[in-house]
Amino acid sequence: MASIARRVRYRREAFILEVLRDLAVYPYTKRTAFLAGRIDGEQRSRGVTIPFGDLLIGVTALELDFSVLTINLRHYRLIPDLRILTL
Repeated sequence: MASIARRVRYRREAFILEVLRDLAVYPYTKRTAFLAGRIDGEQRSRGVTIPFGDLLIGVTALELDFSVLTINLRHYRLIPDLRILTL
């Protein structure tokens, strides 16, 4: 069993390394965290909750002046000034 687990772990690590070779990884900054907190607070005061993962992706895109490509318009539309591209 340990051998199988080791092979699975190796395949997963190899996959992650392959993905990271092809993608840029951007840091999550204090500025991004404060923006996320502000937007989350504003939306919650209206009774709206944006799932945390979507909020982080959206505010990171805002900070980097990127658009978000998604089929999940529902949550990303709740982030002011976020440019959204749909599939």
